[in-house]
Amino acid sequence: MMTTQGRTRTVIFVRHGTRQDFLPTQEAPTKFSLLDSPLSSSGIAESQCLGAHLATILNDSATILSSPLSRCIQTILPLSQQLKVPIKTEAGVGEWLEAAGGACTGTID
Repeated sequence: MMTTQGRTRTVIFVRHGTRQDFLPTQEAPTKFSLLDSPLSSSGIAESQCLGAHLATILNDSATILSSPLSRCIQTILPLSQQLKVPIKTEAGVGEWLEAAGGACTGTID
């Protein structure tokens, strides 16, 4: 939780659902960019369950921030639709472990 000017805010981090390129070869479609693989059908079901659950603990004052990758937007879209809150995309949201040499350091203030 974060405290800002006397208010407490809850921050929830979510990783995307199951991606198509992580399926066994015989099941995975081949027409997508490996850098921007969409969700598989099970990933879409996961995103619907996630959205339904988070909608019970969040409200329309929530801010939804996502990587611009398709699978990330697909993962959070059901929540966005249920809360009627737009998804804000940020290119800096994503995996940075390789760029950091496999180590994450620092704190979130």
